[in-house]
Amino acid sequence: MGTWQGAWYLAKHEMKRARWKHLLTVVFIAYLVIFLVPMFGNAMKGEAEIPINWTVDFLTVTLVPLLGLMALQSRAFYWRTDVYTQKLAYWRTLPITAGQIARGKLLAYLVNALPAQTLFYLIYYLGIRTLTEQIDPVTFALHSAFWIGIGFCTAMLYLYSEVSMSGKAYFIVCLVVVIVVLLGAILYTAVTRKSLVYDSYMAIDSGAWYLPLASLAVAAVTVAFTVGSMEKRIRTRSYGS
Repeated sequence: MGTWQGAWYLAKHEMKRARWKHLLTVVFIAYLVIFLVPMFGNAMKGEAEIPINWTVDFLTVTLVPLLGLMALQSRAFYWRTDVYTQKLAYWRTLPITAGQIARGKLLAYLVNALPAQTLFYLIYYLGIRTLTEQIDPVTFALHSAFWIGIGFCTAMLYLYSEVSMSGKAYFIVCLVVVIVVLLGAILYTAVTRKSLVYDSYMAIDSGAWYLPLASLAVAAVTVAFTVGSMEKRIRTRSYGS
């Protein structure tokens, strides 16, 4: 079985195991839309308060990338169970290569993330449209592509951490990401009095069409680099408790 053929087999296996967990993605999309639509709408109308500005940035960077990951989680409380290390250790006893595992993780994420994030941004746009007609569909589509690229970069960090370290270390990495993004969002708003998410929309609306292209290009490079790094790490890491 070839590398990509085996990777696709693993991805399908992971998606079949998800079953009802895909409903969590739908619920999470609804949760994000409920919070983000009025925040972005207020920003467009010039009515957003400072806490709303950094909250939009924080939720967009930290939570939207999870739309491709939630259904694939084997179990909560990683720091106690270390369930994914146990799964990887079992897979390594089978005739499955590290390259197939790394690419299988990527394919499973892409198959879940692309439709989930497309649905999210579509509902996001329709929600904002009910609040203001200032929103332009083409600009928002490009804006969505920009943030999907950013989200993929964040998701690659999560994926690499998941396969390369223990459950406790993975939890710490996720916690550090949340803290760093939170502080960065607050700092950006404190300096500019605006939201980075809204500013990126306005920049694209003003002609910065290269932003989504640059974001997707960086995401593609990040994905390729992460898959290679995951493959190497899966081969060399320890699977002991």
